Amino acid sequence: MTKKLPTWKLAANRKERKTKPCITRGCTNKGTRRGLCRSCYYWYPYDCYIAGCEPTASRLRSDGYVDIQVEDLWCLEHRAIIMRELGRRLERNEMIRHKDGNRSNNERSNLRFAEPADFAVGKGHNG
Repeated sequence: MTKKLPTWKLAANRKERKTKPCITRGCTNKGTRRGLCRSCYYWYPYDCYIAGCEPTASRLRSDGYVDIQVEDLWCLEHRAIIMRELGRRLERNEMIRHKDGNRSNNERSNLRFAEPADFAVGKGHNG
């Protein structure tokens, strides 16, 4: 019969465990989930979608946005659609908005890049 360790000892053992480097070519961070670092784990489903992988499932989030599942990871559908069209990742300052304000309407004709006026003080978030 094995002894159950107190939680503080388990936490200490986790910190001592060596983590392997991220499996993404050229990345020097430490891998955490599925061998990917935090940044690569975020971008992986988008990169797969850009490369032509098709989503296997979708779900409506509580905030109104639609998530799609690509290679067993979830990402925002409206961002993935724009990235596939551009053939690249979005830059930090590139935001996508829904023209009609309906966050679940991800038709390409309803998506646009946000403009500086979208971030004016006092203006509500329109999706």
